[in-house]
Amino acid sequence: MKFETLSKPVAKATKTKTIIYAGGVEIGSRTSARAYKFALVVTGNQEHAIFKAREEMAYCTKKAEQYEGIVRRDEAAIRSHVMEDRVPRHSIEKSIVDGSYVRWGISYRSRALNWKDRLEVLLSGPQAEFSQLLVASWHSRRDLVPDAKPWQKFVAVVEII
Repeated sequence: MKFETLSKPVAKATKTKTIIYAGGVEIGSRTSARAYKFALVVTGNQEHAIFKAREEMAYCTKKAEQYEGIVRRDEAAIRSHVMEDRVPRHSIEKSIVDGSYVRWGISYRSRALNWKDRLEVLLSGPQAEFSQLLVASWHSRRDLVPDAKPWQKFVAVVEII
């Protein structure tokens, strides 16, 4: 992919606006008094999004089941909740009576369903949102450019001329 850069002075020439284009489309811009010479260009990482969706769905399901167990006054669920979240037993009973655990369980169950829907979309094939180029970071020296994060896929390091 061919990248083009444009740098122009702004604000009485004390700052510079730098714009990076990919195929004629702007993918990032920055206005600064610092001289940036390199930019990290990335796309989204669909595999990481799938991993996170599975992880979040499992967590939300576990929490929903835990709260439902507490509402049923299941001793194992209450003991687990006391140990994991450091919640005093007397406040658990108060929250059961006022319906807090029911609301929290419903909320986590709903979030788990949302993550399940998101996972189905991600597994259905390549998504357009993960092919969009964007500038992840700007740097004054090449050795300062970091690696792409796990949720990003490296595309290029663009030298700003």
